Amino acid sequence: MEVEYKSGMELAVKVIFGEDFGLPVRLLSAKVETREIEELANAIELIESYNNFEGKAVADALRQMHNEGLIMEAGFGREQSPVLYITPPFWTHQRTKPSKERRQFTEQERNAMFRQIFEILEKTNPDELDLVYGDYKVRAWWD
Repeated sequence: MEVEYKSGMELAVKVIFGEDFGLPVRLLSAKVETREIEELANAIELIESYNNFEGKAVADALRQMHNEGLIMEAGFGREQSPVLYITPPFWTHQRTKPSKERRQFTEQERNAMFRQIFEILEKTNPDELDLVYGDYKVRAWWD
């Protein structure tokens, strides 16, 4: 069986969610991590829906967070059901949206980023939306 894909990220998402793409495999506990947000958003968009998860809505939310400079890295995959991790940047130059500025974000600025991320992701109706304290990430999970 041959799988068509436009990027490595698309291939990874298609294998993880194999049943959505007619593949004889799926990975119920797998995640890809990237700074290439547009590639990830394009791949997520291919998943029409999975219970409350809607690929287009999550992809649009991911793009919005990227455009607002809220992402240092994103991870997407499955913990049985779809899961998205967002790591906000610690420094201005760590954002996935390029910035020539080079300074560390204040605690207040990072707290504001976390609030914005939560507000954006709440609109995608995740069943769980929380902070992963040890990793300084936001986790959204749809059942």
